[in-house]
Amino acid sequence: MKDALNVDGMGESIACQLVDEGLVKTPADIFSLTADDFMRLDGFAEKSSRGLVDAINAVRNPELYRLIFALGIRHVGERTAKLLAARYGGIEPLLAASEEELQGVREIGPEVARSIREYFEIPENVVNLKNILKFVEPVPPKKNAAAPLAGKTFVITGTLPALSRSDATRLVEDAGGRVASSVSKKTDYVVVGEDAGSKLAKARELGIKVIDEAELRRLVS
Repeated sequence: MKDALNVDGMGESIACQLVDEGLVKTPADIFSLTADDFMRLDGFAEKSSRGLVDAINAVRNPELYRLIFALGIRHVGERTAKLLAARYGGIEPLLAASEEELQGVREIGPEVARSIREYFEIPENVVNLKNILKFVEPVPPKKNAAAPLAGKTFVITGTLPALSRSDATRLVEDAGGRVASSVSKKTDYVVVGEDAGSKLAKARELGIKVIDEAELRRLVS
């Protein structure tokens, strides 16, 4: 956690001392440390203790990808964390993403998608993350406002004529849009193919614009 969030000056030996002293039991505990806590450790004076508190305060607004990377999810390195941050733009959408939806993110295959879902299916991991979010406010990646689908949310359902689900997702994302797994009032478009099912019915119920693959391509161009 402290390495991925770049807490300046907090090395492994300090982290071990904090754990041994019972000052840090969960990742979120790092953000509650005071100068007095550090002064309980070997070799710490008031100045160095305040310096570490300042270093911790400096990472309370990390880039979103750094927080995702800091979670230590198996197979999720810095590059994959950046892809997830760009795709979801926040922690809550990532928490809600299904394994199938995760496979629609570029460069993420079944093994990585499964690893991400398994991580978030462990209650302790989710509790730790939500506790961290009480202290930090991650900064989402900047969106390209000039992109044709910037700020728009899509749901893809059914079998499209030419595009696979993952290809259609990439098409939307490359144009600045976002693909969600379920239809809600926040959905802008539902892209339908054959055997669209309940998502099409939900879109009609909510009055959301329904388009086909050809119209999606026109929106992107």
